[in-house]
Amino acid sequence: ERVKATDLVLSPDEMQYKSGTDPKTGRDPEGPLAKLKSRSEWSEPSAGFILVYERAGGERVVVDGHQRVNAAKRLSKDGGEPIELNAFVVRESDGVTVPQARALGAVMNTRSQTGKAVDVAKIVRDLGWSPDQLEALGARGAFAQQAVGLSQLSDPVFALVTNEQIPANYAAEIGRHIAKDKA
Repeated sequence: ERVKATDLVLSPDEMQYKSGTDPKTGRDPEGPLAKLKSRSEWSEPSAGFILVYERAGGERVVVDGHQRVNAAKRLSKDGGEPIELNAFVVRESDGVTVPQARALGAVMNTRSQTGKAVDVAKIVRDLGWSPDQLEALGARGAFAQQAVGLSQLSDPVFALVTNEQIPANYAAEIGRHIAKDKA
């Protein structure tokens, strides 16, 4: 459905699954912010879809697409007319929880291979998903495989990865072997 950027709430500290983002704006310093900041016109084809969580009271919160919504709000303020975005809306009234919405955002990023595999692995671990469940949601390829491998690590080893003491790609290989041994 189409949603006005000005009607959306940003709550990245609650909704953003990615590490390294600003907890107030959801901006990723390594993301496309520089390109979006310099835009003076909205590019509908480039915007794609965002993910929105609608609370039971009607408040709509951005789950995925923080930087695009920030850009749309800025351009709306500069140019007057509110910019509308294409959104996939999940609703609390339909039984969707915040962790489930956040997980869906992680899967969307996995499909597009944005974000970090370690962040997707956190979601997989938090929800207890199996590799098959992640794949059934459309997460495939090397990025998803790395996330699955990381999700199989013990808590102490996973902490070493999240603290960047062990490279994620090496740890993912170890995790893949652990998963094979469990099968």
